[in-house]
Amino acid sequence: MADHSSSSISNSESLSIAPHVEPGLTKRRVLAACVFALVGLVMIDIGIGLLFRMPTSPQTVPNALQQYFDYGRSVESKLRRMIGATTENTALIAKAGWLDEQTRVFSAPLPGKIHIAVYGQSFAFRMTEALELLDSRFQVVATPGGPAAPLSHSYAAYRADTGKNLPDIVIIGVLASSLRNVLSLTNMTSAFAAPAPYTYPRYRLENGSLVTVEPRVRSLLDLRRALNEPETWMAFIEQLRAEDLAFDPLLFESDMLDHSSLARLARRAYGQRRIKLLEQRYHGKNGFSNNDGLLDVSKAILGDIASIAEERGQLVYLLLIDDKGFENHLVNALGTFLDARRIPYFSTDVLAPATDARTFVADGHFRSDVNATLAKALRDDLLAKWLSQSRRFP
Repeated sequence: MADHSSSSISNSESLSIAPHVEPGLTKRRVLAACVFALVGLVMIDIGIGLLFRMPTSPQTVPNALQQYFDYGRSVESKLRRMIGATTENTALIAKAGWLDEQTRVFSAPLPGKIHIAVYGQSFAFRMTEALELLDSRFQVVATPGGPAAPLSHSYAAYRADTGKNLPDIVIIGVLASSLRNVLSLTNMTSAFAAPAPYTYPRYRLENGSLVTVEPRVRSLLDLRRALNEPETWMAFIEQLRAEDLAFDPLLFESDMLDHSSLARLARRAYGQRRIKLLEQRYHGKNGFSNNDGLLDVSKAILGDIASIAEERGQLVYLLLIDDKGFENHLVNALGTFLDARRIPYFSTDVLAPATDARTFVADGHFRSDVNATLAKALRDDLLAKWLSQSRRFP
């Protein structure tokens, strides 16, 4: 009993001597801590902004840390930085890919050669460069394309090329990671971190026919003008909102978050998640899906390209390019249709497995020796298709 009583008295004394804290004092301490933390974040934000400020000139390549803290900037804000008042003080990436400008590379056709026009992106261009080095009978005379150009861009460029001296062979590079951009008007809406500003038509299927939606901005000059004319810019934004299935206003439109380094980091995380969800809508571990009619529109475009080539007397040939992580999904999605229409194609995954990291260099392109291997197979198949159409060598 004595022990129990002593314990009780000891506990009571401990309670009685505990310091008494006024509720108001606790609230003031919490408020002070919050203010201190907020001031600290603001100072960190300002410090990051000063230390890793982007270069003044859009033609100066930023370093890795400058890029890291700028990735979360809105697309509009990035455009305003990269596009200067003149072409000379505009970033190189902003000049590429425009369909309404003469930015394509043309070479004078040499006699005694099989002339090729290549439509697409750097994957297709590098492969056909290797083809030229391998076999001097081939000459690439035109390379209309743009960074990660989708099928719809190549289609629009090919339709527009109606000159008299048409090349013998038309090669269309279909890049797996860009296929979903057939449902867009520009890669800016789906390449948030490093947008290439060029635009292209979107094609919709209505009653079995392709209907063209032309972008309001069709050249670098148009874009520069739109950025300086609020009504024109808002009209372009509204078109993207209505017609571009990848458009997200939080990622695209400029706002106060652009002025905060930490807020840009948060938006970058949101952007990565948003782009991942967009990719999953159209492609998964089992291949491409036909959500929003992606495959229907793609097949209709390919069918029309084949019809135009036949009318022009050209051999059309498709490069189905499975870049990193896409396995053989392009040929699985499009092969049956192409076989039925007798449209020649070559799938890269046979010789350049998209699931093997050794196939690629750091920037995601094929290794040079892989391109050389692909070029050999491409040469053999092209020559076979050329001869099968009763064509003669020059």
